[in-house]
Amino acid sequence: STAVARIVARVFGPLFNLGGADARNPKGRLQEWAQQLHHLAPVYAITAEEGPAHAPRFRAVVTLQGETLGEGRGGSKRDAESAAAEDALSRLPA
Repeated sequence: STAVARIVARVFGPLFNLGGADARNPKGRLQEWAQQLHHLAPVYAITAEEGPAHAPRFRAVVTLQGETLGEGRGGSKRDAESAAAEDALSRLPA
């Protein structure tokens, strides 16, 4: 993540209630935060696929306005994206 993303999260994060979205849905919670703050949706990208075909591992990043908010890995693209969203949320102030 970048310094700008951390500053924006610290300054504006407390103004938004992130508890409204399902706690088991980090992508939904991050999208809610991003839309309230920026009126944009976060963008997910798979940046790597590793391992054998029967047990792949994916790496994903989530960005907002070109700023990397989080990174994650998982056994599916969906899991990697969820892990990236969880990483981004963990950087927001409580």
